Amino acid sequence: MYTFIDNLNKYPYFLFLTSISSIIGLLLSIYLIYKSNSIAKTVKSISISKDYNNNKDKFVNKFKVYKVSILEDDIKTKTIIHDILEDIYKFENLYKILFSNYELIKIYFIKIYLHKDFNKINFDKVCYKLDYLIGRFNKRED
Repeated sequence: MYTFIDNLNKYPYFLFLTSISSIIGLLLSIYLIYKSNSIAKTVKSISISKDYNNNKDKFVNKFKVYKVSILEDDIKTKTIIHDILEDIYKFENLYKILFSNYELIKIYFIKIYLHKDFNKINFDKVCYKLDYLIGRFNKRED
């Protein structure tokens, strides 16, 4: 056994070949780790989009009820603003991975507007923002 190891040290081509193969093995391992994470994100995105497609009507109905309450029933209270915010947070936390950057920014500004001083809130603008959310929920994710 000792002679075998001693002979390996004498041949530089063999050492070069083993070094190159270990570097290739390391690079392959890193590539596989990257790909497996990518596959995991894709699977997660698919499961979230299926959940979104199954539950989007629930959120659409909630936002339509808020809009009807504001426009037709003239309910303009802090409670309805907080309920809208609560549903926006639920919506964002559940489906954030599906949003584009533009949609995330738009939702951020909706939340900022609803956090304003209650006396400065224009409920017509709130209805426009609810229209955006309703329209977003009508979009089907694949």
